[in-house]
Amino acid sequence: IEVLTQIFLKAFEEVVPEAEVPLTLVSRCKNPKDGDYQCSGSMPAFASLRKSDSLPENIKAPPQLAEAVVAAIGTDHPVLTDLKVQKGGFITCRMTEKYLQSRVQTQLKARSLPKPNVPAEQCVVDFSSPNIAKEMHVGHLRSTIIGEAVCRVLEFVGHSVERVNHVGDWG
Repeated sequence: IEVLTQIFLKAFEEVVPEAEVPLTLVSRCKNPKDGDYQCSGSMPAFASLRKSDSLPENIKAPPQLAEAVVAAIGTDHPVLTDLKVQKGGFITCRMTEKYLQSRVQTQLKARSLPKPNVPAEQCVVDFSSPNIAKEMHVGHLRSTIIGEAVCRVLEFVGHSVERVNHVGDWG
């Protein structure tokens, strides 16, 4: 999202440098058929231009501002494709296959995944839980493997994990 935010901020700066554009203007699309991401910067930028009485003559509404931003980005952008202006001035887009492939290749060469920026928490994972009065079977192994996988993912992102293997009662 940071890359897309920078692309849209640059386009807004090019089209209407005096507009106030929020830094949180890009988000995931709620409906994937519309696109991967959406930019909602046209409405607040239009409002700031109207408030300061500095609207360009050719822009009468947020959708027209959105069209100008899409034109500034262009049709052959290395990161964005399928740029469309939706109702109200939202801009929807998809990321190009070439850009996504390059990001995956970078991760493969680095042999590591990026870690999400989340606050560390204390986690307790209770898994397996066989009843010792009954025979062990493959289902116990499956839940043990799944529980260990969950623990490893939580540790990878920075959480402190306590593994609990509750043994079922006799009774």
